[in-house]
Amino acid sequence: MMTTTDTKASYVSIDYRSDANMLVTRWLCQVEMEQICAGYEATLETAARHRCARWLVDTRRRAGTDLDGVKWMFSTFFPAVQLHFACPVYMAFLVAPPLMRNCLPNAPLPIVEDFGNIHGQRFTDEHLAVEWLIQF
Repeated sequence: MMTTTDTKASYVSIDYRSDANMLVTRWLCQVEMEQICAGYEATLETAARHRCARWLVDTRRRAGTDLDGVKWMFSTFFPAVQLHFACPVYMAFLVAPPLMRNCLPNAPLPIVEDFGNIHGQRFTDEHLAVEWLIQF
């Protein structure tokens, strides 16, 4: 596996896997809103640099996104992703099983579906998430 580590902060790691043309963002702990924004912005910068439209986003070590985070994703992050990518972008979100109980397993992410070329799914199993990503 060929991996390039692009960002390694105390709260997030971002690695580009050239063998699968996939970006892997792993949240390493619970974070504040400022860190969520910075981590996702670094993910977008790294994805754009590598022209990578397949993202594995591992959120299992942090709690779900609160209302402010959802608003930021809608108003700032997803529009920025669309500015950088004319092609579809696929995001597989790894979620801790207790958080998954609040939603249907592998249900499409409603907030992502509203943004045209951005497609997302939730997973609790990393292998299944990677399998979903590599089909695109």
